[in-house]
Amino acid sequence: MAKDALTIIRNSGLRITPSRKKIINIFLKSQHALSEGDLEKQLAADCDRTTIYRTLHTLSEHDILHKLIDTDGSTKYVLNRETNQPHDEHIHFKCNECGTVECLEHVPDQHLILPEGYKKLYTNFVVVGVCDHCNDSEK
Repeated sequence: MAKDALTIIRNSGLRITPSRKKIINIFLKSQHALSEGDLEKQLAADCDRTTIYRTLHTLSEHDILHKLIDTDGSTKYVLNRETNQPHDEHIHFKCNECGTVECLEHVPDQHLILPEGYKKLYTNFVVVGVCDHCNDSEK
């Protein structure tokens, strides 16, 4: 994966903008899924809500980020580890203690067999439990 925002944006073919650089840099530093609200808090002085929303939409369309629906129904975003590659479906893990959501890309996705006539568009698989950090702090 590209290690900096400029390379990620250039490789995607998108125009380089300050908001794209700032948002990608936040995701590069984060190990967890982030909501639009999380980004608003961090970018309050630099980007308005509409710019953040549009940027997230654009970055998702270009497979730089992928969306997931959290257990509370909110949308969160995660940086794809391989840019310019279609997002592979994988399991997400939500910690019931600290609330973080992260990709478990090393855990194979579960292939569901749907009844005849059904067509899958995507899968949103979230496992809820206690993350390794919170589990260690309980000891």
